[in-house]
Amino acid sequence: MYALLGSDNVTLGAVGTIVSSAMSIAFAPTTISVDFDTDPVRRLLGPNYYGYMPNENRLLVFVLMVFMSGSHVLMKLLACSLMLRVNKIWFWMYMAMDMGVYFLYKIARGDFRYWVPFVGIGSWAVSILSRIGIKVITDFTLIVQFRGQMELGGMYWTMNMILNQLFCFISVFLYKRFADTRNTIENAHYEFDFNC
Repeated sequence: MYALLGSDNVTLGAVGTIVSSAMSIAFAPTTISVDFDTDPVRRLLGPNYYGYMPNENRLLVFVLMVFMSGSHVLMKLLACSLMLRVNKIWFWMYMAMDMGVYFLYKIARGDFRYWVPFVGIGSWAVSILSRIGIKVITDFTLIVQFRGQMELGGMYWTMNMILNQLFCFISVFLYKRFADTRNTIENAHYEFDFNC
């Protein structure tokens, strides 16, 4: 998508490849979430968490979940590509702030240390790496399974989805405002001192 935005020759094949890749990305986490949700043992042990998949029209719900995840993936990729086209430093600042908000949320809830039973510095290292991994995977797949309280949590999962959608609109605004109109250079120079 990043290369496509900088290209003067956009073909239907290139767009189709990106869309089919996004739908493939969306298919995997949707399958995982549906498999977990429809497992009778999991529904019995966690009835408050599992059970969003109805007993009827499962195929329709599955297809809608794939399209929801796929559209989220496309918007996130578009937002990241546009931000990278505007300025790489702004992109990394956004990623750091986004992860910082997540870390602060987990710290405020007293839930930063990951559930894997390590002690000492190992516990902190595993917690940081696990939290970063889960957040990035959720950002770029919208896997419903990570809404669990041991991972993102339902409230943050929903807030994260909304923030990622807002980021797309913000990146479009920044791209229109600050990107070079020729769309052929990677790092434009702006009135700000953020030269890459």
